[in-house]
Amino acid sequence: MAFEIEKTQKTPEIFFDADKGFFKIHGAIFPENSAKFFAPLFNYAQEYLSNPKPESTLELFIYYFNTSSSKQIYEFIKLFDSNKNKTKVTVNWLFDEDDEDMEETGEEYNTFFTELPFNFQPQE
Repeated sequence: MAFEIEKTQKTPEIFFDADKGFFKIHGAIFPENSAKFFAPLFNYAQEYLSNPKPESTLELFIYYFNTSSSKQIYEFIKLFDSNKNKTKVTVNWLFDEDDEDMEETGEEYNTFFTELPFNFQPQE
């Protein structure tokens, strides 16, 4: 069963598909309350991780986020990292080819989760 949230000016497009082990977050993230925004995402992911597919993919294409959302993104990746013994997790970090800051942000996250393969994919 898929879980979707439409993109707004302050929140990203969310498309999670447990049947395929695919978790997509695309867009800017600066909601009024990032913990409240991320709560259903964590709930869905935790339920999925109780019986995950052999392989799981996180696809993150974030243009901008605020400090509180940065922590939520970290915790979301950490949730998958802590379950890497149940599912092979790959992180696809997409970024605008001209956005060095977001590329470096992905590289920073990668330093915290060295056992997860991060694929850095510049977008035109």
